[in-house]
Amino acid sequence: MRVVTCGSFDLLTPGHRFVLEKMKELGDELYVVVIPDEIIEKNKGNPPIFTQEERAYLVEGLSSVDKTISPYNVDGNNYEPILDLNPDIYAYGYDQAIPWLYGLMSFFEENGAYAKFVQINGKYNNGNMHSSIMKRKIRGEYD
Repeated sequence: MRVVTCGSFDLLTPGHRFVLEKMKELGDELYVVVIPDEIIEKNKGNPPIFTQEERAYLVEGLSSVDKTISPYNVDGNNYEPILDLNPDIYAYGYDQAIPWLYGLMSFFEENGAYAKFVQINGKYNNGNMHSSIMKRKIRGEYD
């Protein structure tokens, strides 16, 4: 079974590693779509610390990850790279945006595709380990 997830993975944390290991346990293959820099900047208001290429390199170095995919079409449909991977399971972390997930589910349905959606929670679901907070601390925007 193929498991697919996506995310920015900027400032890889123990929480990322934990979640990806749990995702791998759901199937035989874990594919990770690494979000383009431009989409991160658009959605979060700041560019990522590491480039998409660097983030993909770090994620692919984890033993739980079989392959990373780095889409570059930031003007296109951001659900297509996930659908193209034909996942059996789409796994997501505790902080995945719910409207985005509903959009992905609808996109699958509209295209006659099916994947089981599974949320992964765990021991690293605390604010101190969230990469967005860590980045604000680095930028001096958080006490």
